[in-house]
Amino acid sequence: AQAAEGYFARAAAQAHAMAAYNLAVLAWKGDGRVENRVEGYTWMLVAHVLGSPNAEKQLNGMAPQLTVEEREEAKDAAA
Repeated sequence: AQAAEGYFARAAAQAHAMAAYNLAVLAWKGDGRVENRVEGYTWMLVAHVLGSPNAEKQLNGMAPQLTVEEREEAKDAAA
């Protein structure tokens, strides 16, 4: 999972929506790493901005599971 995360991070840095989406899922679920829901939400915001067709639905499911402060932190990090 760490190798995949590195690959996705490099691809997301080059504006690949699916890579950002995959990073979001890895961070949110803690798949092969420590779970970090704020980071997961941040990457999902990035995926949404980059045009991921599924990101909006995921954001709608993630948002209620975070505090207002956590969502604001994620938005700041995604900007």
